[in-house]
Amino acid sequence: MHNEQHETMTKPYGRPKELGEISLKDIQAHPIWLWSLTLELSDDADGPPGGNETGMRPWLGGTNVTGDMVQPLILLKVKGIDYWASALFDQDKRNLDAIRVHGWDGWRPPDWYLKGEGPVIYIAVPTLAGRSNVEFKADSQSTDEARMISD
Repeated sequence: MHNEQHETMTKPYGRPKELGEISLKDIQAHPIWLWSLTLELSDDADGPPGGNETGMRPWLGGTNVTGDMVQPLILLKVKGIDYWASALFDQDKRNLDAIRVHGWDGWRPPDWYLKGEGPVIYIAVPTLAGRSNVEFKADSQSTDEARMISD
């Protein structure tokens, strides 16, 4: 049996990648990525036990962010335009941090691709504690942070 397949049968995590190496295709396939160091994994053949400080693994256990996930990287859509984004989701603060937008030149800060005035709305692709299409508002295109819009 292929090692990755065996790994996913015993743990709901995929193979690790460095944060900067996660492609749009990767995050579209698995819209939730978790920090390897927070997973309490016993031993990884590809690095130190648990991984390193920039290593992440895709969550293969579904598309819902649960309360025990520590600042997961999640897939987002930019509302009103055809761009994908990703960000770290802080459940306690109910905000996004380190937002990156994907375009013709890969992952970049939002103002690399988004032009214009006013706020930007990001829509979470995975569900957040069971809630679908959760929206976050950034006050401008030049910020890489956004706060959850209360319902």
